[in-house]
Amino acid sequence: MSEYGVSVLVLGSEPCELPRFYCAGGEDAPTTEVGASVECNGDRELIVTISYLDDNPRYQPVSRGEGVDNPAFQHSVAVQIRPSWDATTVYYFALAANGEHFGLRYASVPLTDGEKPEPVAGYRTRQDVMDGDCLNAFIIPWSVIGGKPEGVFGLNVLYTRAQSSEYLSPVALDHTREIAPDLFMEVSFGEESEAVTLEGTLVTLPSGVRRWQRPAVLAWPTDEERKIIATFQASLREPTTPATLGRRVYLCQRWLDLLVLEGFSFHTEGGCWTVKEGEYRPEQARMAVNEALRKGDVTEACRVLDVFLGQLDRESWPITEPYCWQVDEISNITCLEREVLLTMRVQNEKVVLHLFSPFPNCIRLHADPVGFFDARPSVPLIYTHVEDGVNAQFGDLTVEIRHDWSITVKDSERIRWQLTDVDFAFSGHRSYLLRLPLADNEAIYGFGERFDAVNQRGRVITVHDLDAWEGTIYGLRNQQYKPIQLFHSTAGYTLFLNSTYRLRADVGQGQPGRLRLTQGGPIFDLYLWACEPLEALKGYTELTGRPVLPPKWVFEPWMGGGWGRWKHGPLGDATAEMLNVVKHFEELDIPHAAIYAEGEGSSNPRLFTALLPKGIRPLTWMNSHMGLKQQRELLPEVPEDELPIVRREDGRVFPYVDFTHPRAMDLLWAYWQWYLDLGIAGTMVDFGDLVPDDVVFHDGRRGEQMHNLYAYDYHRL
Repeated sequence: MSEYGVSVLVLGSEPCELPRFYCAGGEDAPTTEVGASVECNGDRELIVTISYLDDNPRYQPVSRGEGVDNPAFQHSVAVQIRPSWDATTVYYFALAANGEHFGLRYASVPLTDGEKPEPVAGYRTRQDVMDGDCLNAFIIPWSVIGGKPEGVFGLNVLYTRAQSSEYLSPVALDHTREIAPDLFMEVSFGEESEAVTLEGTLVTLPSGVRRWQRPAVLAWPTDEERKIIATFQASLREPTTPATLGRRVYLCQRWLDLLVLEGFSFHTEGGCWTVKEGEYRPEQARMAVNEALRKGDVTEACRVLDVFLGQLDRESWPITEPYCWQVDEISNITCLEREVLLTMRVQNEKVVLHLFSPFPNCIRLHADPVGFFDARPSVPLIYTHVEDGVNAQFGDLTVEIRHDWSITVKDSERIRWQLTDVDFAFSGHRSYLLRLPLADNEAIYGFGERFDAVNQRGRVITVHDLDAWEGTIYGLRNQQYKPIQLFHSTAGYTLFLNSTYRLRADVGQGQPGRLRLTQGGPIFDLYLWACEPLEALKGYTELTGRPVLPPKWVFEPWMGGGWGRWKHGPLGDATAEMLNVVKHFEELDIPHAAIYAEGEGSSNPRLFTALLPKGIRPLTWMNSHMGLKQQRELLPEVPEDELPIVRREDGRVFPYVDFTHPRAMDLLWAYWQWYLDLGIAGTMVDFGDLVPDDVVFHDGRRGEQMHNLYAYDYHRL
């Protein structure tokens, strides 16, 4: 069940204690222990006290700049006030761990273009630190916010610690960490102090204002809830009415929660979510619905919700597992010199699976078409016909194949892996579903780069390439830059799903004793290593390729920074900033082998002239984004329709380099020639993670297949 934060505060004669602080975005993760209280000192002032234990006092961000842009406030506490529900104004007070503070007045949230918050004075702060315990207080005279509110007002309290991705509040906040005045606690004055949580998604506050609130801790929907959401999605042609608004807001929020939990990115540059004119990001839709409800305009709230639901319908990943037909019989088993053919029928369609060993201790099982990495049979087959099937021997592995649909892989010691009729469902040309047993203490490791955990047991993973900076900055740790459909089980096997279509892996979350793998696309192609993990990784890299061994200097210290660090430094000259940093390290007698010179400075000959004689190698940055204009400039003799650019089905350009195109290498040489002549030593290979489903590459492959594979050719070329 979802857990909600504090919705309502009543300020009486005693301080009102706030019971718990939650992670923004609803992640249920360990956090710093934070306590807070709010009290009203008569008609004079509001006092907010916030305490926390700083278990790493050595970490303090560098103070630079002013207000919210000062990195010092990456470790801070804050108070946000909305003087009344009718007011658009928000006051923002913050106190950093180093004692710096600011007060700002926002005329509206968000600010209109060109508008900036105004500084606010007249408030006081207090900070006491002893043995890591930090006690902070804000004393805010009512006059600072225009007088003591006559009715209710909005309040939020925050704790921020960027080092651990903590953005905590007693209120359920968006992971974007933007000010959300529609979610502030409703505060009133009364006899006794009280903090109240209103359960539910669409609630009515004591003032009578209706509010769409988000959960403070996200909860996984059950399989039954998934079916309800899927049914709801199928009914979206029916408009929302005042009578259905509450139910639809609830289902919309559960749909959003589900997508976030499964790694979907709602950032408009994350590769999943697009916002057209008149459309919304999730927090914008909720704010617009809440603003309409505050004004009593239920018709407008229904309209906004319908627009947003249309976006969800268009962009959402599948909510439920696709329907696949159970395969309950292998009708024919044919043994050849080095492989076994398994024939079966799926909904009157003949399907042939090929089973063989391409490497020692490895079994490959595939249908047609095959996946990207295509190893052929190499280990000889010795087979024996038994009453109900075939026993196939490949080196040290025995594979028992039975007509009643079971495949068991053994070595001399134990059963390593087994697939039975209840574990395998197949749709032929759309998807397949594997259900593998999970023992009580079995751990599952892998699926590519992960930020959430090493052992993925109890989680749901969507193996889909994202520009995951949003996840790493905001703590949505189930997103990933590097999707790899490979995992190791402590039951004794390593499995590689040789497909680049999106994969959903439910690692015992929905059903604790089952690993459910739902693979989109027409490719069924498995490589199974029945051996120890190190040997399996050697086989995997033999199949997929091993990286080039870099020179020794790569392992020596580097210096560097992003383009903003160089471009906006105090010297006002990117190259001068870089050379100044080099000089500083020389004065400290700290040698470096390279400098990451992202941005305009990396193409300035001054940098190379100064650094190459010192043995310091400049490194730069590359983006897969190259539009028609840039490609025309780099290849002026090539007709536009022959440029290596990705195109959508309707012929429109998607501004990525098409690395399957025969002219892609010509384009790269034209781009890199200047840098290579200068002496560039390397580059960051960035982006490449935004390929949409509806593009078609030069070699005929579509975006849904190439999204996870695009980086392969990008890095290779």
